[in-house]
Amino acid sequence: LPSSLCRSFTKSPYGGPGDCFTYYKVSWSATNPNPSYLGDNDGALPFEGRETGAATLALDPGTWYVRVEAVLSGYGTKVIVGKSNVVTVVVP
Repeated sequence: LPSSLCRSFTKSPYGGPGDCFTYYKVSWSATNPNPSYLGDNDGALPFEGRETGAATLALDPGTWYVRVEAVLSGYGTKVIVGKSNVVTVVVP
């Protein structure tokens, strides 16, 4: 059996104007209950789609904290402009 479990996550669209963000990122951490793409995380991946979409993560056994963030990127800087609540995922 594989030592990791694939989990799929879906998101609702960002509630602000479409030109106020560039992309979504999903971040996760086994140690930080408040992961962020621009902060402390164990990994981050792009979240497909600007309106709806999904991301699939391969997580090792344990407890994981997962969050999706809307990111505005430009002029050499990145800013989090929206974020989901953190979801706790337990992988047996």
